[in-house]
Amino acid sequence: MNQFPEEQFRPDESQGNTGLGSESNEESGQAAEEPVGTSSQPAPQPTLESGKIWENRTTKEILYGISKAKKSDYAVLRLASHDINIDGELLISKGSTVNGARLLLEEGSVEGYPAMKALLKITDGTYSLLDYSATQANAIHLEQGLKVRINNLLTSLPHLPETLEELNEGAAVAKMRSFNPSELESQPEESVKTKPLRGKGEAPPHVETAEEALQRTMPVAVIITIVVIVLAIIATIVVISFKPTIHQP
Repeated sequence: MNQFPEEQFRPDESQGNTGLGSESNEESGQAAEEPVGTSSQPAPQPTLESGKIWENRTTKEILYGISKAKKSDYAVLRLASHDINIDGELLISKGSTVNGARLLLEEGSVEGYPAMKALLKITDGTYSLLDYSATQANAIHLEQGLKVRINNLLTSLPHLPETLEELNEGAAVAKMRSFNPSELESQPEESVKTKPLRGKGEAPPHVETAEEALQRTMPVAVIITIVVIVLAIIATIVVISFKPTIHQP
C-alpha cells in the first residue's frame, strides 16, 4: 500500500521550485490564459465551390458562374497561381460587385484595382469561393469601396485596362457597341408597323371614290331634274292658257 496517496496527485508541490516545475507552471499559466478551443486564427468559412484555373476554366468563366449562381451575399474569392507567385483574394458582394482586392506578397501586400487586375490574370492555378455572409466582420479588411461590377469585368477580360476609370469607360463603350446593327436597321420598319397601332383611336384619312361621289351627288341631280321638268310643264301650261284666240271672219 502506498503511504503517500496525497502526493500522488500533487506533483508540483512534491517537486518544489525545480526548473522543471517552473516550466510546467509557465506552461500551465499560458494554457490558463488561452481557453481550450480558442485560436488566434479565425474559424474556417464554408466553401461554396472550388476548383482549378486553366484554359478550360478561366477567371472570366469563374466570375460569370458566380454572377449567375449568386450563392452568397458576402463572399471571398481566393485565387492562387501555380506558375507565378500570385496569391490573393477578392471580396464579392451579392454575386455582382467586387468591393475589394488584396494581393499577398512576401514583402507585403497590394490592394485595390492593381491587385484585382493581377489576380484575374491567373491562367494556371486554383480558386475557392468562401461564404462570409454570417461572419462579415472577418472580411471587413477587404472593404475598399471599389464597387466594380462583375459585368464590366466580363466585358473587358482577359485584357483589363490599366486603371479603374478606363475599365468603367471601356465597359460603357463596349455595351453600346454590343447592339446588333441589323436591329438598328429594322427600327424604321418596326416604327411603320407600330404607327397604326399608336394611332388606333384616330380614324385614317378617307379618299372618296368616283362611285361614292356619284352616289352622294345623284339625289341632288335627280331633284334638280325633277324641278326643271316641273317648271317646264308649268311654263307650257301657262303658254297654252294665254295663247290668243284667232276668230275667223
